[in-house]
Amino acid sequence: MHNAHVNGVLQALVTNTPSIQGAAVIQGDGQLVACHLPQNFDESRISATVTAMLPRGLDLAAALKCGKLEQLLLTGEIGHVLLREAGPQTMLCTLAGPTVQMDTLLQATGNAASRISRMLSSISFTAPSTGTRSPEALYEAAGFTEADQTLVTQIWPYVRTALPGIADRFYQVLGAEPQMAALLAGRVESLKRTHLTWLESLFSGDYGPDFIRRQEEIGKAHTRAGVTPVFFAASMAFLRSVFPPALHACMPSEESAKAATGAVLRLLTFCQQIVDGKYAQTLIRLDETMAKAK
Repeated sequence: MHNAHVNGVLQALVTNTPSIQGAAVIQGDGQLVACHLPQNFDESRISATVTAMLPRGLDLAAALKCGKLEQLLLTGEIGHVLLREAGPQTMLCTLAGPTVQMDTLLQATGNAASRISRMLSSISFTAPSTGTRSPEALYEAAGFTEADQTLVTQIWPYVRTALPGIADRFYQVLGAEPQMAALLAGRVESLKRTHLTWLESLFSGDYGPDFIRRQEEIGKAHTRAGVTPVFFAASMAFLRSVFPPALHACMPSEESAKAATGAVLRLLTFCQQIVDGKYAQTLIRLDETMAKAK
């Protein structure tokens, strides 16, 4: 669900700044906080693309010893895309036409990013216990509708052959991270099979209490294994980046691919909020246990 206050900042940015055509605020895990985009833009695809670009920008800044990454500017034949930091793990993505004055663009987006950062920092993101929330409440929080649930099951015949490749790429990416490589040592093939089973379960059509409990078990298992919430968020961001092109490659039409992409990204958000909630509960209990032991 979009943040109404942040939406207001984006609307003012687009309305009051000549040549700015649209804007969106996207978190590092691919979740769309708010957007004010032209009608022909696919929100889900933009959030997935921005999420996929950020690690490359961070790597480039580190390799060139530029310090902390603050913004990325892409210039094309008919316009510009500017990404600016708008708080921890949050980016403001602004679309501008070719005639925009660069100093105006930088000043306007800088002011908007500062306002958004202050707004988001004042919001408590403490994850509530999913055990006290009905499946319907979790669906609503993720924007995962009944139509999405039906559509995801219909995607299965098209996407099933792409899932093993996604699982392979997922573990290649994890293995490149030294901390994760140490956790995976000697277990990659078995974990890959488990991950593939989980990917297949996403398209089962069962998103009720049993499905929710299975996602909660993932959070508990990851905590016990030493997989931090940051790594899990990065893993979900990876999936948000690979599913859109995979679906566009396997679905029968561009229209069906767009619909499928939106439904799958909302399903991933649904899963992540459940796992994050269990992460929070498990970590709190561990802290309480350690405090008592002292």
